[in-house]
Amino acid sequence: MDLETSNAIDFLRQDLGQRITAVEDALRGEARGLREEMHGELRVLREEMHGELRVLRNEMREMRGELMRHAMVLTDRVRDDIRIVADGLAMVSAKLDALRR
Repeated sequence: MDLETSNAIDFLRQDLGQRITAVEDALRGEARGLREEMHGELRVLREEMHGELRVLRNEMREMRGELMRHAMVLTDRVRDDIRIVADGLAMVSAKLDALRR
């Protein structure tokens, strides 16, 4: 191989190496940028989720309170119904006792 060809090969090898290095650097920079962008988006999504979870927790707390109040009203109604039935049963028993005498 003559000197001119050898020099051309060396030049191309160096030029190609530099180009490859430039492409690698560009890709690394792009990857870093994408990673930072994704981290930012994930941070925003996480904050949004935390906010939505807070709202959901508050709604659930309110619903629990409403359900408890509703259950108490139903319980009181059932107690009243039981009391009415018990009073009626007592009256029927008293009348039966009076009739037996």
